[in-house]
Amino acid sequence: MSLPKNASYTECMNYLTRPGALHETEDLVVDGRKITAFKNLPKTFRSFFLDKFGMYTDRTFLSAPAAGTDKRQYHTFAEIFDQSVALAAWLRAQGVERGDGVGIAGYNSPLWVTAFVATHLLGAVTVVLNASLNADSLIHCLKTTVPKVTLVDAPVAETLAGKYNDKLKPHGLYCYTPGKAQSQIKQLPQIRASPAQKDAVLRTELNDLGPDSDAHIFFTSGTTGYPKAVLSTQRMGLSNHFSAMFPASIAALRKGMPVPPLPTAALPQKVHLLAIPMFHVTGCLSWLIRGINSGTKLVFMDRWNVAKACEVIVQEKVNLVGGVPAIATQLVQTDLLPKNLDFDGVAYGGAPAAARLAKDIKERWPTASVQQGYGMTETNAYACGIAGDDYLSKPKSTGPPVPICSLRIVDPETKREVPVGQMGVIHLRGANIMKEYVRDPKATAEALDADGWMDTGDVGYVDEENFLFIADRAKDLIIRGGENIPSMEVENAILRDPRVSQVIAVPIPDKVMGELVGILYTLRSGAKAHEKSILEEAHPHLRKVARPEIAVEYHEPNLPTNANGKFVKKDLKHHVIGAWEERQKKPRAKL
Repeated sequence: MSLPKNASYTECMNYLTRPGALHETEDLVVDGRKITAFKNLPKTFRSFFLDKFGMYTDRTFLSAPAAGTDKRQYHTFAEIFDQSVALAAWLRAQGVERGDGVGIAGYNSPLWVTAFVATHLLGAVTVVLNASLNADSLIHCLKTTVPKVTLVDAPVAETLAGKYNDKLKPHGLYCYTPGKAQSQIKQLPQIRASPAQKDAVLRTELNDLGPDSDAHIFFTSGTTGYPKAVLSTQRMGLSNHFSAMFPASIAALRKGMPVPPLPTAALPQKVHLLAIPMFHVTGCLSWLIRGINSGTKLVFMDRWNVAKACEVIVQEKVNLVGGVPAIATQLVQTDLLPKNLDFDGVAYGGAPAAARLAKDIKERWPTASVQQGYGMTETNAYACGIAGDDYLSKPKSTGPPVPICSLRIVDPETKREVPVGQMGVIHLRGANIMKEYVRDPKATAEALDADGWMDTGDVGYVDEENFLFIADRAKDLIIRGGENIPSMEVENAILRDPRVSQVIAVPIPDKVMGELVGILYTLRSGAKAHEKSILEEAHPHLRKVARPEIAVEYHEPNLPTNANGKFVKKDLKHHVIGAWEERQKKPRAKL
């Protein structure tokens, strides 16, 4: 099969998924639901790890900060795999078997990776806890999932100290940071396993472990209550491993270029800055798993800091960065990176990106590929993606769905599909969609219908090529006098102003109109602007009903985000509402 010149997106997709191709798809029925799946996807995380760690043994795998120093520690693929096998042997000795839950709660570190790999070598289920949660939320997550053993780092141990055992009797809670155990939290012993114990882990036949076996539990952000536990199977989680390859491959085909080569040990090693937490699906399923697949050196940071990131990028010769749009935005705006530095790629997802971001990146680093993905915890990361010229020509789009995922836009009331170009609620269905919310059948039924369509809670539309355009989270729509105003419509207009670095649009309560539009923004380093000029610059690019009534500057370099890199508007809108209420107490003055 050959492709014509200027092939359409559909032609490229069909070419990549054709019979005999690596990404060939097949139709299956799983739990009574019809799905399209990748035929050649690894069957399980265990088989994937056994293959990839054996391929890249002597390569440096992880570069991580050494505790309490400015130095860094380095670990090869072989070292991490050997430690993972040893930990798996210890977990077996604690009674962990296939299908049992193993909790992992910590920030990015080699020990976190070791725990994740070890759990999957046993066919057990990784219960990936958000390390930034408070004690009550962590306890809720543990009570919901009841892992047989839970491994935590020092900050999580400190959070849970004195609180955990009072509310939930654990099967086993261990701190894996040396010397940092707390009351009621045991110290994970120094793990040593005999050759026979390691051999038992590697040679044990897990014949009942397959693509539809449970694989992992991640948790939603919990911005409106306690986090929900999202259970997915091996196939659901590993689908992202293939799906994330599509945007770059299609971008190449659309330009008449060959598809990027599949990673092998013979190719030069790439170096990626993994600056987002692995307890988020983007950090784990997109960045960690992608790194293992391609034999990449992954560079960790203790916490995100743009100045420190620039030092590490230069020191480690990083050639791919991103994670979430906030990180890409800060890197493209900083003057701390050498002028002659370039990247192979900048990739991000997990949160809305400004329409100007792709163009800004290409202007700063002309040879870098730029890629954006759209997904969520419930889709195991990638559901849609876009890269290359398609992204530059449609910078407000997150691209079409990947080949194993179907997309429809429905009326929020009737649930009927709406025409192309019309706004509605985004529904997704496919081999990547979660199995359920653990112990929450009501929430599962609200999210997933009988045919497997998942209500994302996002609002958007598709164009004639089935490219998705996200307008907003349904709960973040601003409704002024009955008119729906997507916050991203306002934010993208404000971000056309080169003086503005970051912005969020939020609703202001109003007795007459119901809600008005307000914004909270930061300025780029060295930029100066007052409220009137910010609003006047944006007005020509906004319909009248969407024009903000007030613009409040946030006098810090960056707007605060949660651990996943998202702006939590409910925690920030008080800055705007408070300023608006104060203004209403004073005589009306011109801006």
